[in-house]
Amino acid sequence: MKIVHIIITVLLVMLMSSCTGLRTKDIAKIKKIPEPYDQTNDYSMALDKFSAMLLAYDIPEATVYLMGKSVQNRTACQNLPLDVTQMMATAVNRIGGHIRYIPYYPTYLELELRLGRPVGRETPLLLFDGAITECDENLDTTESGWNGSAVGTYKEQEGEFAGSGNKTNNLTRLAIDMHLVEYATSVQLPRIQSSLAVDIRSIKGGYDFAIQILGSGFGLNRSHKITQGKHEAIRTLVDLSVLQVLGKFFQVPYWRCIPVMQPDMEVFRAREEAFSRATTEARIAVIQHLLHNFDYNDVQITGAIDDATRRAIVDLSAKSQAPSQISPQLYSYLFCNVPLDLSHPATIQLFPVPASVPEPEPEPESLPVTPPHKRQEIIQPLLGLQTAVIYRPGKLGETVLMSGGLLKSGDQYKIVVEPEQDCYLYVFQRDSAGSLFPIFPRADKRDGGLTNPVRGKIPYEFPGEGLYFFLDQRRGEEQIYFFSSTRPDRFIEQALQQLNQNLSDTGKRSIEKQLLQYLATKDTISTSRPGESYLLKGTNGMQSINLNRVQKLSNDKLYIFSFNHQ
Repeated sequence: MKIVHIIITVLLVMLMSSCTGLRTKDIAKIKKIPEPYDQTNDYSMALDKFSAMLLAYDIPEATVYLMGKSVQNRTACQNLPLDVTQMMATAVNRIGGHIRYIPYYPTYLELELRLGRPVGRETPLLLFDGAITECDENLDTTESGWNGSAVGTYKEQEGEFAGSGNKTNNLTRLAIDMHLVEYATSVQLPRIQSSLAVDIRSIKGGYDFAIQILGSGFGLNRSHKITQGKHEAIRTLVDLSVLQVLGKFFQVPYWRCIPVMQPDMEVFRAREEAFSRATTEARIAVIQHLLHNFDYNDVQITGAIDDATRRAIVDLSAKSQAPSQISPQLYSYLFCNVPLDLSHPATIQLFPVPASVPEPEPEPESLPVTPPHKRQEIIQPLLGLQTAVIYRPGKLGETVLMSGGLLKSGDQYKIVVEPEQDCYLYVFQRDSAGSLFPIFPRADKRDGGLTNPVRGKIPYEFPGEGLYFFLDQRRGEEQIYFFSSTRPDRFIEQALQQLNQNLSDTGKRSIEKQLLQYLATKDTISTSRPGESYLLKGTNGMQSINLNRVQKLSNDKLYIFSFNHQ
């Protein structure tokens, strides 16, 4: 019997050693050099699709420079990354196209300035601002287990078995908040934010048992824990936050980049507001153009409702959830549901320049000017602009006129404009009869022969230093249009070229009408806030005046200054 005890003990020791010791294949796996792999998944690939979407919608037309503030961990959790700014930079850089990321290196800039070296750098349009704002560990913990034991005898020898098992499920929640800040003013853009959360789960299970036979015994135990990576989850949150924030800013259906994401009603609302501000003709033309992307190729882009347009809308409404009438809701549906193949961005041409809108036959000397019916509400890089309308009643001292103010016939006035960046500037005045007069650029030399583009941080006076416009006897409301762009506006340039020719009054009115219709397709801004001071050489010598700062002026935004002419 003693020999039996020895044999059983040796076998049990060998069994336990094989269960707990390091095996040869385990050692080989640890010694193997780790193989790097690309950290891409469905969520990070959404940024590639977003890049294709911006290309499809032709947004933005010019390069947008972004900079990230330090996006840090603002929670008490110590097992999270302290700073995720580099993750954000990777996400933005992945989009590419016209989106550029500018790193923030204050130490480098300070050193270059101390050494007297020129620091050439782009000025960002927007700042990313955000933080890890939530880390709720052990938010939900569930434990379960079992245990049991048994005792028996065999030939008067007693044996015993006991075992137990357990399983624990744990839930942790992480969240990131992200905003966009206008770099020039340090003001957060309203309703453009992201607040995303993710649940991280961990599962731990194990068992142990013990057995005693013939007075000898042994036990085994095993545990296994699987945890979803917190750092990986943070990277996913950063990728999706960048996607959501930029999708809101550019007002595109970014949620289509991830099938499980729900549509963003804020984008629909913004698109519908922009559509509502357009003229009736522009609304119809945009709807007609979008219908082409749904294979209604018999619809002509005329800016007027016809039978083909009606049939297309009714047919689309019957096959989908599109409204059956021309409305902001129909526009937002068409815009956000245009068929896209995001896997082949090079083949996407959503908005080709369509055929010209038929216009009445112009006079022989007037070449036709037809505005392109491209999407009128694409957001473009913001251009800062400071303006002032200055008048001197009865040749007295100069006074700044506020928008909505009063001028009388015979009053003299001038316009001061200071762009904050290099740009193409266009200024027009519309009188109470609806006639449109170009203030800048002009064919004559009243403004010193100044032409586009104009330089930033330099004030310009129109009609020129020491010169003034004066009001005639035609009374009523008058408006001054300020429009700036990062590139020449081909339609305005063509219209100005025609106006500079020796046309008849009828030819000029035709071009003025088309130009007004084109400007009416732009989003308008009519408010401003105090800006910088400007030294004006006036009647009584040098005089300091305050300019008005116009915010968010872009390739598709028009600042309108109004006054009453009595």
